[in-house]
Amino acid sequence: MDATAVSRYCADGLHGFCPHARSGCACSTCHLGPCTECGQGNLQRMYADGTLCADCYRKAARSSARPSTPCDRCANPGAFRNPAQRGSKFLCPGCHQAAGHTLPLASSVTQLVAACLGADVSDPRHNWAHVRGNTFGCVRCKAKNYDPDMRTAMRRAELNER
Repeated sequence: MDATAVSRYCADGLHGFCPHARSGCACSTCHLGPCTECGQGNLQRMYADGTLCADCYRKAARSSARPSTPCDRCANPGAFRNPAQRGSKFLCPGCHQAAGHTLPLASSVTQLVAACLGADVSDPRHNWAHVRGNTFGCVRCKAKNYDPDMRTAMRRAELNER
């Protein structure tokens, strides 16, 4: 294609489908000059103001500072709202601790510190809960146990309570 000609895709407004983006379509709407950082030629207008190629745009995004919420008391970054405190204050971990707030652990964290984690299913430290049929799950470590005898014992206990 001639470097001064506009492709039929760009002429029809289908700039994203232009196969001549790198080889020389002269459309000024979507095909721009070289990258200001690395010099790669004939960029498409996709990133920011169209002066960076995709690789340079990724590098710039990686090197930029990540957004962080400032603490309402001390202005330190990394603040979060404690859902257990029914307030809308965003505090850093130090200020939460100074205020005496308890921080609830996520279920995945409690699973990691469970005393029965990795123990055999016959270990008495497990706290079994009925899931369905003959399947039981430990409430603490999320271990699974398929035991028809446990199901029978549970049913007998239920019948004896009546």
